[in-house]
Amino acid sequence: MHDLLDDKITYKSNLKTIGSPYLKEKYQIATLFYKEELQEHFYIRHNILNDEIELKKSMLPNEQPKALIRDPGIKLVLEDGKAICFKKYRSKKATLKGDLSIL
Repeated sequence: MHDLLDDKITYKSNLKTIGSPYLKEKYQIATLFYKEELQEHFYIRHNILNDEIELKKSMLPNEQPKALIRDPGIKLVLEDGKAICFKKYRSKKATLKGDLSIL
């Protein structure tokens, strides 16, 4: 399971920003599947500034969030039934890219 997690990216900038880097500020409970096999339940939120999913096993304030690696075998299912997964695609220049998709 640990090979699906990575250290969170820390974005540093001298720019003054307004707003939040998160799609939704609060963590949501999600179920993590890898290749359709249930792994664990996590608290997640989407950091749209870094384009990564941050997750925690608990809501304890001293627990630091981890980042979910970009693997097309990963699927997160939220309590409302929406699913988040990584999709790979090729750009017009045939460059392999990845993206988060909400299903």
